[in-house]
Amino acid sequence: FGRCIPQQVAEGFCEDCVAKFDEAGGCKVMYEMFTESAGISPESLASHIPDGCWPCGEDAVEHCTKEMLPPSGEPIDCDACIAALDNESGCTLMSQGNVSAVMPAQCSGMGESCAEKVALHCAQSSAHECSTVRKGDGCFMHVRWGMETGIVVHPQWYPGLSRQSSFEDFQSLLHLRGQHNCPAPCQKLPRSFCHTAAAGEDCHRHVTWAMQVGIKTLPAMYPATLTEDSSFETFQAFLHHIHHGECLAPCEV
Repeated sequence: FGRCIPQQVAEGFCEDCVAKFDEAGGCKVMYEMFTESAGISPESLASHIPDGCWPCGEDAVEHCTKEMLPPSGEPIDCDACIAALDNESGCTLMSQGNVSAVMPAQCSGMGESCAEKVALHCAQSSAHECSTVRKGDGCFMHVRWGMETGIVVHPQWYPGLSRQSSFEDFQSLLHLRGQHNCPAPCQKLPRSFCHTAAAGEDCHRHVTWAMQVGIKTLPAMYPATLTEDSSFETFQAFLHHIHHGECLAPCEV
């Protein structure tokens, strides 16, 4: 969001920006960069971004990559995953902070949305109301702005937090302050519930784009610790950190 405050990006603003970007040939330039065509520079891509639309870079990425990258595979059956977790007392283990809890085979390959459904299920079984917000929820953009911009520009607004703090930590702070209608976030899945994205999965598509195009054309969207030489797992860990692209934590970083 650059230096702007989230409230300044009106509803529907990014949809209009993305449409203008695509009509101006921006997606075509992205595709040419992705396929490593000669002579395509980051400046060429920047010239297609409409005035004032820099806050919508992520939306443009999602829109364009739907056409650029291979289609996602079939999603897993999240209900079957939850049933298997219940059979193995997974929720109980997680509530006890057991980091050795093992992901059932039925959950292998689940994305962030299924992970959050699992977390919500476990929270309901313990009578703890929670909801980790997702893109499209009013609170989501405020959490992301706080993680990526607010903590840098106004660190005093986020006592006890840093750029390394989790999405849930930022959402919890906004919830405790009663800001932006943010609910209490659900408990994160244990670190043992990891999955390095495989070809055909949504997360793999987003990581691939970030590595091959995003870091080269929109470096400001990424932390200084990420470079063109960073590993697949390191990029996936960043996308997981900001809750983007259906990415779970990778198993090795």
